[in-house]
Amino acid sequence: MFLKRIELSGYKSFANRSVLNFEEPLTGIVGPNGCGKSNITDAVRFALGEQSAKSLRSGSSLNEMIFAGSQSRKPVNIARVTLVFDNSQKIFDSPYEEIEITRQIQRGSSEISNWINKTPCRLKDIQDLVMDTGLGRDSLSIISQGNISSFADARPEERRLLFEEAAGVAKYKKRKKISLAKLENVKANLERVQDQVDSCASQMKTLERQAEKAEQYLACKKELADIEISLLAMQIEENKEKELEQKAALERMQTRQNEQNRISMEADQQMEALQEEIRHTDARLVNLQNELARVMEESVSLNKQKAILDERRKISLSSADKQARAQSLLELFSEAKYEYEDRRRRLAAMKLDTQTRESHQQKALGESR
Repeated sequence: MFLKRIELSGYKSFANRSVLNFEEPLTGIVGPNGCGKSNITDAVRFALGEQSAKSLRSGSSLNEMIFAGSQSRKPVNIARVTLVFDNSQKIFDSPYEEIEITRQIQRGSSEISNWINKTPCRLKDIQDLVMDTGLGRDSLSIISQGNISSFADARPEERRLLFEEAAGVAKYKKRKKISLAKLENVKANLERVQDQVDSCASQMKTLERQAEKAEQYLACKKELADIEISLLAMQIEENKEKELEQKAALERMQTRQNEQNRISMEADQQMEALQEEIRHTDARLVNLQNELARVMEESVSLNKQKAILDERRKISLSSADKQARAQSLLELFSEAKYEYEDRRRRLAAMKLDTQTRESHQQKALGESR
């Protein structure tokens, strides 16, 4: 495994973007005290997943890793570290020839962004990637100031962890720990399931009785549904018969109504004809009344003329001889006889006309009824 390049931007003393390329077979960084060599080591530890501000020598907060400015430079808001590894020997469990690990922190935010080969990921993904390569944040691959004395003074258990990390077995121990924790969770779940099984067993008899009652209920419900369906079928048949009877009765009523309408139309037509005849009769009666009035006037006039003639005849008879008077009496008798016959004929004609009109009116009234 070979570290090819380190890229730093805004991290501690590296305000500008700085790229450190390492070439085989031997690479070293030398410089006077205070030039920033330890900052590069802290940057590597930060990129590999270190979360402790104390271990990264950044005071009380990780935000203090971000370049805070100087007399000639303004502070920046983002600190980013990128490590590029050669994976041609497939030390990392990845198909890529190069592995690029990037971590970034923004001022004012406690969240840290992570990328593997420019793909966003979790911190756990980075830790899993480097766990069995000996590159863990606490491994012997990174030895800073004070590590030798702390390693010499460490307890056997702590030394064992360091050797396991260097040997690449820490990953499997972590997996074992996770698997054991999962087994404990499964065991606890099994115990809860067993408790539920025991609780269900105590409820089985009650549930069986309830199941029997439920089956009886379903059977009764099905029987009731069958009865209701049969009853509905009978009611539907009865309703159909009643509907047919009502349709037949309605047709008969419709026929009678049509007949009544026809009779009513004929009666209306007859009434109109009778009213028309009554109007003609009234007009005729008016004409007859006018004719009667005219005849009465003529009769009065003739009576006056007759009275005058009679008076004249009386005068002429009183002065005439017997033969002349006889001749005048004969003329008077002929005239009186003619007048009598004429009046008798008129009276008979009027009676016949009146009887005919009354007969027609009675006949029309009988037909309208």
